[in-house]
Amino acid sequence: MTKRAVTREELLEMYDAVGRFSEGLVWVRIGGQEFHVQSNGDPAYADRYDYVSPFSKGLAYVLKGKVFFQIRPNGERSRMPSQSC
Repeated sequence: MTKRAVTREELLEMYDAVGRFSEGLVWVRIGGQEFHVQSNGDPAYADRYDYVSPFSKGLAYVLKGKVFFQIRPNGERSRMPSQSC
């Protein structure tokens, strides 16, 4: 059985901050950690980051510690080089 899509208002009740949906996922923040969730509210992947951007052309920028890199919607790292800040 497929879970129903949740509204942005419902997500705001579950998380500290909620972005806008982009490519079927939305970034959220809870307890200082950011990640993406699916339209049904389930996390898209297990990892948590210090910062995540919305997805664009199948990739999102993330920051973990002092390293920026890109991930795919399933959380896998892209093959683009990482950059330290």
